[in-house]
Amino acid sequence: MTDRKHLTPVSFHGDTIYTVEHEGEPYAPVRPIVENMGLAWPPQREKLRRQADRWGVTIIVTPSSGGSQETVCIPVRKVAGFLATINHNKVKNGLRAKVLAYQRECDDALWDYWTRTQKRDLPVWKGLLARAGDGTISPSQRIRLLSLAMRFARMGRAEQEAAAETYAEFCRRAGRATAQAGAGGLPQA
Repeated sequence: MTDRKHLTPVSFHGDTIYTVEHEGEPYAPVRPIVENMGLAWPPQREKLRRQADRWGVTIIVTPSSGGSQETVCIPVRKVAGFLATINHNKVKNGLRAKVLAYQRECDDALWDYWTRTQKRDLPVWKGLLARAGDGTISPSQRIRLLSLAMRFARMGRAEQEAAAETYAEFCRRAGRATAQAGAGGLPQA
């Protein structure tokens, strides 16, 4: 358990859900999300308890009108997956639209992430590929580039931008070093 945290409200389909920073990552108290959809909290809490490792369940002390309380939270990055476990066919007809709205929002966010990432990264990867094949990068540097590419695919957006900037600077320096070294290739570091 950690010290009391600050809740940040987020508007979501006309409801308010919350996030809380924990160990450098945003977490979401799950109960408000479940109750905003009109679902009973105990069955969903049990589902989280049974697979606590899968969902990254963490108890965080948060403020409430009655004082500090222990709150069941999961990383925000896992909320979409958790919502996908709710079978909308098993909820009351009056709740189905709300559950589907939450799930569709998460589906759309995931789709947007993948399509934007692929479109945005395509020029970066074309540049990396062209640079790797233009003869100014040694075989060992190509291996490092492949390693970077594999890590790049798993990075968050901010990390990808930093990696792309670092690589661009590397290419600028490698080009200068190659020009200085003449036709003999890159000098060994």
